[in-house]
Amino acid sequence: MVEADPPFVGLNNYIKILWTPEFWEEVKLTIIWTGSNLGLIIPIGVLIALLLNQEYKGKSFFRTWTLLPWMFPIVVTTLMWRWMLYPVSGVINHILKQIGMITAPIEFLSDSSIAMFTVVLVNTWRWTPFVAIVILGTLQTIPKDIYEAATVDGAGIFQKFFYITLPHILPSVIINSFILMLWLFNMFPPIWLLTQGGPSRATMTLAISIYKKGFQIFRMSEVATLSIILLIILSITTWLYFKFVGGKWGRLND
Repeated sequence: MVEADPPFVGLNNYIKILWTPEFWEEVKLTIIWTGSNLGLIIPIGVLIALLLNQEYKGKSFFRTWTLLPWMFPIVVTTLMWRWMLYPVSGVINHILKQIGMITAPIEFLSDSSIAMFTVVLVNTWRWTPFVAIVILGTLQTIPKDIYEAATVDGAGIFQKFFYITLPHILPSVIINSFILMLWLFNMFPPIWLLTQGGPSRATMTLAISIYKKGFQIFRMSEVATLSIILLIILSITTWLYFKFVGGKWGRLND
């Protein structure tokens, strides 16, 4: 129930939340969620971009298929994965059972020990094409003459990558990692559609907690406080990026 003339409580809500173990558990899970996604999406996206940048038959076909997870609405793809991960009727468990990897269905979304890992993998599948296409665009701006000169000088594949490719794509990788980190930190749809923060709060990130407290139990003052704390965290992160990272790479690109 919302009061017509609520009393002024000052910073009491902030003090109360910051002294709550539940809040710090949600912060920890949010960091795990964000870090795990970045640790998978960025390397896999770069690898796919490098493969798509090569010349081979059927390259256009593979580029189209790479984009498919990104082209479909996130609700559609996430619900598709939810159905595929069902323990009894899901196709994933069926395939694993048919090839002899399991004897009993795996509770991908109901087992607190693997729920977060499962949601991270589904989200990685969804977001990797975004990074791959961005990095592919950067790769195509590298003059081919540089690689030809390096070949003449006797440079191998790894030398070309570390001394030519990596320096060119690194600024793009860094800025896209930063943008993706901001999105992931307050990302809501995939976790909500797959687990709704469960099981046993195993996937209860700050974004999910804010939604549940605001639209299910209507603790609006706590929701407002959590939202401001989330804004402060992202603002400090953005300031640190532009102070220590963004300016450096901007000067290098000039």
